[in-house]
Amino acid sequence: MPSRDLANEVFLKLYRRPLSQDSGGNVPGWLYRTATNLGIDALRSLARRNRYEQEAARAENKNQIAENAFDQALRTERQQRVRTVLAELKPAQAQLLLLRAFGHTYKELADSLAIEPGSVGTLLVRAEGAFEQRYRELYGREEGLMNCVSEKSVACLSRW
Repeated sequence: MPSRDLANEVFLKLYRRPLSQDSGGNVPGWLYRTATNLGIDALRSLARRNRYEQEAARAENKNQIAENAFDQALRTERQQRVRTVLAELKPAQAQLLLLRAFGHTYKELADSLAIEPGSVGTLLVRAEGAFEQRYRELYGREEGLMNCVSEKSVACLSRW
């Protein structure tokens, strides 16, 4: 937290809660102590955040290192297969599947595609069925990907 923000916070605290008559009215002492405490809190918060970010970065690096060349090639091939199948679907179906995979709600899908909100579920099921059928025609049954489709989890497709 920048020093200007800390100073604003100190004076805001003084404004919200004026010193009582019993404290002797030592405003400079109170301001000093409050500013010191807020500064220490800000430093601790920053250190904690840096520690969490470094731990997350280390964990991410371990995950990236753990993936070998074979896994990368397999993932790339699966992604290409999904793209090929999506390209062969009706454009509205492919768009519906992609938007849903990126987490859009039914209402957002209806607005984006200019369709009735009540028909989104039906159209989504049809699009998933068309995707599954076309994928099987082109590539046969691949366990990991077909599990995603059979679970009706469009979000799962985004990983492939």
